[in-house]
Amino acid sequence: QRKRIDVWPEIPFGHPPGEIKERFAWSNPIETTPAFPRAVYTSSQHLFRTTNGGQSWEQISPDLTRADSSTLQMPFGPVFFHPNSSYTYATISAIAPSPLDRRLIWVGSDDGLVHVTRNGGRTWTNITPPDMEPFTYVAKIDASPHEPGAAYVAAHRYKLGDRSVHVWRTDDYGETWTRITEGIADGHFAYVVREDPERRGLLYAGTEHGVYVSFDDGASWQSLQQNLPDSPTRSSASPSRSSSSGSPGMPGTP
Repeated sequence: QRKRIDVWPEIPFGHPPGEIKERFAWSNPIETTPAFPRAVYTSSQHLFRTTNGGQSWEQISPDLTRADSSTLQMPFGPVFFHPNSSYTYATISAIAPSPLDRRLIWVGSDDGLVHVTRNGGRTWTNITPPDMEPFTYVAKIDASPHEPGAAYVAAHRYKLGDRSVHVWRTDDYGETWTRITEGIADGHFAYVVREDPERRGLLYAGTEHGVYVSFDDGASWQSLQQNLPDSPTRSSASPSRSSSSGSPGMPGTP
């Protein structure tokens, strides 16, 4: 049996993003954490949490995107025949609840912002890396399974014509960031960085052209390609967390 547990029942077809109450992307993140086994998180421009299997959802953040009005118009003009959630912008694109502290949650947006809460969503702090340019797509945030204040951000700008590598590390809850891209080839922009659940500072990066590994917490990277074909390596669940995506508003989507 299957039951729809959408956060918000609105069908967005035919409306520009600026008129939609909850801006769900085509593939919105869904995350869990062993620190809070009953909780499931998902997002529009807001972060939502359920602790009862989706029977009800609680909004635990304000709008954590730029919500730039220029990005919230009808795409391709007013008579575009199929405007739907695949064109919705200004959404939360990455959620990383800490596996160590149920109150600690990191989020990133598809328009270049990173926020953190350390009290379960009651208050949020903008911790966007200073050198992250506006409208950078935050693809993944990895909350360290070893240190609560540590996290890794993988982002990209290839849709804006920038194929350079954008990866950051913080050890102090986002107060400061270090760019960690040394050794990743130009054009191999990153989709995801994960820290090994057993060994602190052992990192893996999935990029447009394969896999990299770092043995020194991102200070340097080397290829882990071996005989893997040149192919995008995007993301999957780490051993300490699970991740999925759905298509809100699309009939038949679980």
